[in-house]
Amino acid sequence: MKIREGMLITPAGYIAENIRGKTREAALKKIEELRDRIKQLRDAVEGEERSDEWKWRPHASVRISAYYDFIEAAKEYFKTQGWEYEDTEEDIREKEFNDMVERIRYIDFDFLNHGFWNDDVRRRIDFGGERVVVVTYYPYYPDGGIEYGRDTLKNMTKSEILEELRDIRIGRWKPEYFCIDEKERLTDWALTITFTDGTEKKIIGDSCFPYNFRIFTDLLDITLFEY
Repeated sequence: MKIREGMLITPAGYIAENIRGKTREAALKKIEELRDRIKQLRDAVEGEERSDEWKWRPHASVRISAYYDFIEAAKEYFKTQGWEYEDTEEDIREKEFNDMVERIRYIDFDFLNHGFWNDDVRRRIDFGGERVVVVTYYPYYPDGGIEYGRDTLKNMTKSEILEELRDIRIGRWKPEYFCIDEKERLTDWALTITFTDGTEKKIIGDSCFPYNFRIFTDLLDITLFEY
């Protein structure tokens, strides 16, 4: 399969090289090969804190995101051909989450770095107003901590932040991220996304994270130690 990981091609280039001119069955096989490569990469970088895949360039998160874009481009090509395409469970989860993004009320993030108290983080991202607000808590108090900082995300509008959250594909994240090697489990973290109807999406982990978690924390101005 022509993925050319050392020099990523565009989605249009991927379609031209791998999909266009093929039968539906052959095109589906190419898409399945892409999904297999995504799974291989995600299993490595989401299950091993120091996976060798992190050392390669482009960055693993860039490659995985590009492969998802290739699949989306392939689905659009299927439409032009009048071909049927059946979404996977992961595709459906992403769509369902993205449909709910406008109804996010809070995003709560807790991070505990065992043995390094100054790295501990508790943040609430508040989407209730016209601007998105990041509330910082000192975590060593009962009842959820005590607030000691409140900052508005000034570099982007609320609608722009919500659109970026869609692009991160949070709906494809797993509910748990625990490193395969228990010796690497040095940090606890929890993410809770609360919607306006009171429903929640929870994700937890210990030292390992979703493949593109840094994009998420950078977007919401959450600073962690190097991971």
